Amino acid sequence: MHLISDSSGETLLHILSSLKKAYRDMSCIEHLHTMVHTTTQLDLAMLQIEQNPGIVLHTLGDARLRKRLEAACRDIGLPCVGVLDEAFGALAAYLNQPPAARITPGASLDDAYFTRMQALDFAMLHDDGQNPGSLHKADVILIGVSRTSKTPTSIYLANRGLKTANIPYITGHPLPPEVFALHRPMIVGLIASPLLVAEHRRKRLDMDKTHMADVYTSKRHISAEINELKELCARRGWPLIDVTRRSIEETAAIIINLINEREDSRRR
Repeated sequence: MHLISDSSGETLLHILSSLKKAYRDMSCIEHLHTMVHTTTQLDLAMLQIEQNPGIVLHTLGDARLRKRLEAACRDIGLPCVGVLDEAFGALAAYLNQPPAARITPGASLDDAYFTRMQALDFAMLHDDGQNPGSLHKADVILIGVSRTSKTPTSIYLANRGLKTANIPYITGHPLPPEVFALHRPMIVGLIASPLLVAEHRRKRLDMDKTHMADVYTSKRHISAEINELKELCARRGWPLIDVTRRSIEETAAIIINLINEREDSRRR
């Protein structure tokens, strides 16, 4: 499902949250496109929509952008819904006058906006194992072998308001001891197929010659590292996600669902 907004997208996220509660048995991969103010930005969003087709919900106030989006969705046979249109129409009919102005970019900076900014700051300060002393403030901690998209997944989750840290799992390098004393954060292991990890590592070596190529890209070494992480997650009861065939959005959606399920179970 694609959410397109000329502001923070918070309205769309709230609406989607309500929709998901009505369809608890259905999984949903969310693609959030915020601060869409120009045709160029909209066209970039449309490229992603074409690559990952799904229902499009929007709160675009600019009539030109709205028409462009609706026409593009119509051309590829996708539903496109302006989620505030009916409310605006009903109010205009009842008052017998059109709205003075539609929602404009940056019209308000609500609590959710500041929550996201704080989460992004946290993700940057806790990238790649930095600042373990404040891991207790995290909502999510990702532990994974290198090249399993830990950082981009952290940024995506931070954009959803979740304070996310990520820590590399490296054979022979113990995890920060703080990790094992934590109860509040959702700790998740990330793995991928040894072939995929090796391929990504070889690409990195083309740009960064500081790694020991033989060990860093060895499938045997990578497999051993992955198996160690699997065993650790099993012992600690941490969920494990194989990101081999998953996009960052899919991985993040699984993590968000895990958090929601844990919160639901705690409320029971």
